[in-house]
Amino acid sequence: RRQRQMCIRDRASEAYAGILGVKIINRFNSILDYKNKKIYLKPNKTYTNEFEFPLSGISIEKEAEKIQISNVIKDSEAFTKGIREGDEVVSIDGKKLSDIKSYRKLLKQKNKKVELVLKDKNGSAKRIIITLKRLI
Repeated sequence: RRQRQMCIRDRASEAYAGILGVKIINRFNSILDYKNKKIYLKPNKTYTNEFEFPLSGISIEKEAEKIQISNVIKDSEAFTKGIREGDEVVSIDGKKLSDIKSYRKLLKQKNKKVELVLKDKNGSAKRIIITLKRLI
């Protein structure tokens, strides 16, 4: 078990550091026994829910009326293929949307290749295909 934890930690990205702690602890009801200095954890209804893992290597945000790349993990395929912070998202898989939630949903399709059409900071268009896979 300890070896597996180290392996996951070695592959984790600093961009996602600390996020998994909350996602794990929320799966339990907890009782704090201050007198005996103990914490009791009981699995709740979310205990068996599948974890969501980063798949694309990018984060997107809406600024003004544009959806743009707000973060790119340096060890990701997205970074290797030239996606950079500040690139504007024109379309994903041919869909031109103004709804960021819909774009985020498109980026959560595990093991799927997606085509992103982006505009860089100079206005030059680029077409990049990445495979959505677990990064940690």
